[in-house]
Order: sequence, then structure tokens, then C-alpha cells
Amino acid sequence: MRNDPRKVCSATPTPELERSYRSLSALRMDCDALESCKVCGTVFDSVSSLMSHTVKSHAGRGENASDGTGDENREMGSDGEEEEDEEEESDDDDEEDNQEQAAFDTFYDLAAEAVRATEEWGEAKTRHMSGGHDEKESEDLADQDFETEVKKNALKLYRNHLANSLLLKGGVVHGDVREDALDYWDQGFSCAKAARLAIRNHKDRLKMLIDRDDDDDDDDSSSSSSSSESESE
Repeated sequence: MRNDPRKVCSATPTPELERSYRSLSALRMDCDALESCKVCGTVFDSVSSLMSHTVKSHAGRGENASDGTGDENREMGSDGEEEEDEEEESDDDDEEDNQEQAAFDTFYDLAAEAVRATEEWGEAKTRHMSGGHDEKESEDLADQDFETEVKKNALKLYRNHLANSLLLKGGVVHGDVREDALDYWDQGFSCAKAARLAIRNHKDRLKMLIDRDDDDDDDDSSSSSSSSESESE
């Protein structure tokens, strides 16, 4: 607290001392009434003038505007965020490309497995072994012999998958299974494990869909038998 000029000495204040005190008090009141900019220190006589100055001179500069680094930091942050977004988008694209490739690798592996189970592939392997190649080399050579057939069958598997996907697009059971599979996948399970768990959750419902054709065949057979008996009578 500032000392009262009138209490500096115990003597009776002189007129000059009284005038000094009044001037000092008035100056202190004027200073208290002034508003200063927290960014640049400029003093204003009203809040409205200060606000106008702040909007015109320092709008959007942020908390670090007082040291002149607000805009610079913000711009650097913006550039950094854009670069991170671009990197994340690139990583997402790479991940999606890898997932798509993994799916077609599966189609290829299934087709190759089917071809290797054929008698023709076994004969090709035997022929190469008779030519002096060991078992592994003979298998690789037989795979090369049937490479075109494997690729053709892989595309056929994909075509069947695509056709079934269109049929299952509005399927209620398939929708529930797919949702569960995605949930498991998001939890970190592999796609094969996620699919297996999702199918297990809805095994009874899926069995009903799979067994339906057998029931229809039985009904058709019964109807045919009844018709034959009626005709014979």
C-alpha cells in the first residue's frame, strides 16, 4: 500500500502539500481507469477502444501472441497436422491395398490347393521326379505347369464371391454375422479368426439357411413320389 502523502510528516499539511496530494490522487485514478493491451502494452482510455485494437491488430494470434510466436507456432502446427493427415491417409491406403492383396492371395491359394488335389497335377509331379528332380523341385515345376489353370480358377472364385456378396447385401443373418466379424476384427483378431468367431455366434441360424435346400429337395421328392403313385393308380 502506498503511503499517504499527508502522513509523511506529523506537521500540519501546507497548501502546497495538499495540492500535490490531490494531483497525485487524480493521476492514480486516471491510471487505474486506463486499459492496456496485454499483447503489445498499448494503453487505451476505454474498454471498447481496447477491444477494437485487439480485434484489428491481434485477432487469431493465440496465447503466444505476446512474444510474437503465436502465428508462427500456429502455422507450424497447421503444417505439421496436414503432413500427419497426409501420412495417415497414405498409411490407410497402403493398409487397404495390403488387405485387398491378401484377399486375392487367398483366392489364389484356394485355387492352387484345388489344382494340386487333381490327378493331372499328381501325374505332372511324378513326371518331373522321374526326370531327376527331387520332390520339392517337382512340386514347383508342376505348379508352373498349371499356373494358368490356377489363375483362371482364382478369378472364378472371386467371381463367385462377388456374386454371393450381391445376393447377401440385404441379408439379415449375413448382416449380423458381418457386424460381429467387424467387431472382432476391430478388437485385434485376424480376419480368419474374426470370421470363425462370428459364424460360431450365429451357427444355428446359418445352419437353417444351409439346410433349407435339403428340406426343399425332400419336399420335391415327396411331391414327385406322390404324383407318381397317383398316376400309377
